[in-house]
Amino acid sequence: MAQTLGGDSWGSHSSGTSQLIGRCPLVKAQIGGVAVTCLLDTGSMVTTITQTFFEQQLYPHLQIGLQPCSWLTLKAANGLEIPYLGYLELDVHLLGRTLPRMGILVTKNPVDSTAQSQKKSVPGLLGMNIIRNCYKELFIDHGDALFQSLDVQQAGRGWQQALSECQQLEHTLETGKVGQVRVQQGPAVRVPAGSMKLVPATCHQGLGAILSSALLEPVSFADGQLPANLLVPTAYLSVTGGSIQVPVINVGNQDQWLRPKTVLGELHMAMSPAPNSSIHFEHQQAHGEQPNTGGEKPVPGQL
Repeated sequence: MAQTLGGDSWGSHSSGTSQLIGRCPLVKAQIGGVAVTCLLDTGSMVTTITQTFFEQQLYPHLQIGLQPCSWLTLKAANGLEIPYLGYLELDVHLLGRTLPRMGILVTKNPVDSTAQSQKKSVPGLLGMNIIRNCYKELFIDHGDALFQSLDVQQAGRGWQQALSECQQLEHTLETGKVGQVRVQQGPAVRVPAGSMKLVPATCHQGLGAILSSALLEPVSFADGQLPANLLVPTAYLSVTGGSIQVPVINVGNQDQWLRPKTVLGELHMAMSPAPNSSIHFEHQQAHGEQPNTGGEKPVPGQL
């Protein structure tokens, strides 16, 4: 059974450079029947192993080649591109479950010595493509008693947190409601008179890897959150790691200030139109103008 090392082992997450961009728990897993230490990273959509681990541990054991995956661009949380060689599908064993044919990317070896040392001791990274599948298998077995089960109780704090984020994600996908958007911590934000300002705000931190865009609906006047003369439009906005830039319009003739944690609106999962689709209007009898997307169906936003 894969357990967090020592129950509370946390490692620095390197993104192919020597810069540390976060901290993730370390867990044990078996990939293709070979034991490997991995970062448990709910902030990553994909699972990766290093080039060295593949060449020295997996290839001699399995004699399996890599599949090309040139259409995929892999980026770290700091925006830098992560070079990789290809992907393969292998069975992954963790928490007493075997997940068949999981997609795994093989990243190129880093150049600098510090990153090489880190990758040598922790050659794997478990992303949400595997973590979510593990959650679903456990939920099938335990249902609502998942977090009271022996499997999860013995898994350690890192796994418990990751599975909790999966539970929140599944609930969000079912309801479509992400949660409130609030002005971020720090000094109050000034919105000049007669202008629009992009206000830094925060939303659900646990959906950083999944939620790249969403629909913002403003708070109602009855809620009384916004100062007078400030308006927040309904907008489809980009989300980066739980942070979002919210357009706020000051229709008055005096500057207004937004305090930290002021609720600006509510975020919802939404569909975005395909970027290559064109929108035109057709007149349909007495029903007026009806939008038509030229046969193009909307596609899900980058989740």
